[in-house]
Amino acid sequence: MRSTLIEISRYSAWLPFIVVAISAVLTNIKTLNKRAYPLIVLVVFYLAIEMSSGLLIRLLGGQNIAILPYYLVIEVWLISVYFQRIGIDKHSQLRKWLFMGIVLVEAFFINNDWMTISRIIEAALILLMCGSWFRTTYNMKERHITRLPEFWAVSGMLLFFIPSALILLFEQSVIELPYEFMSRLRIGRDVMNVVNKLTLTISLWMYFRQR
Repeated sequence: MRSTLIEISRYSAWLPFIVVAISAVLTNIKTLNKRAYPLIVLVVFYLAIEMSSGLLIRLLGGQNIAILPYYLVIEVWLISVYFQRIGIDKHSQLRKWLFMGIVLVEAFFINNDWMTISRIIEAALILLMCGSWFRTTYNMKERHITRLPEFWAVSGMLLFFIPSALILLFEQSVIELPYEFMSRLRIGRDVMNVVNKLTLTISLWMYFRQR
């Protein structure tokens, strides 16, 4: 079951890209809300990683963890730019450079191939930004929150990075958790990855409809 979910999760990266490609052909992308630009680059980035992962695995001898530091930096950089565009991440520049420094230290000095520390920090940063957006939107007493494209993009990130953070934390725990529990948690993360791509697709579709 999990192998099927992993394959679905991989191919789900095509969903938002297809929306972007079709919308770009049918509309004038120059008139698009600038808030959507970081999401579009993020979509292309995710798809490029998925398309090249098989080749990278063959070239790097079974695993593509060598690109993980670069992946983490680019992902956090693009998501931070998006939150900055929607008025949440006031300290975006400082946060991006600090995270890059953490990734470099772990990659070259701690010698942790799976970049566990950086991945935990990444999840924490993104969850904090998501929480800040929901708090700010709640304080603005927005009545129709589901009509905002930001709602769908942020919700998808929240749903994906919660199980991701839990898995990373539990894996580092001194208490050994039941295998079945961790397996179900990983399945939940794979499902939420698909949900994240679906909500990202909805968000981009709504941005393209804003004229």
